[in-house]
Amino acid sequence: MNDGVCDAQGRFLCGSMDYGAADGRCAVHRLEFDGTSTVVLDGVTVSNGLAFSADGTTAVYIDSDTQGVRRYQLPDDDGPRSEYE
Repeated sequence: MNDGVCDAQGRFLCGSMDYGAADGRCAVHRLEFDGTSTVVLDGVTVSNGLAFSADGTTAVYIDSDTQGVRRYQLPDDDGPRSEYE
């Protein structure tokens, strides 16, 4: 794991990275309240930045290796997850 932060609801999001920085081999995970984890973004390379919109509804993810920025809607509870953008 390379980077982590808690969302407004207290769930921990953390991104992984491959030691060799192999393209797309890693993911961003969210630790749920029941102790399980959910992959929220896959196909990432070097996780290096997780942030949230001011209203707490959107997460922003930065991949250092690809210089990509992705965002996705956060669930407001433990229900179904929104689609990624």
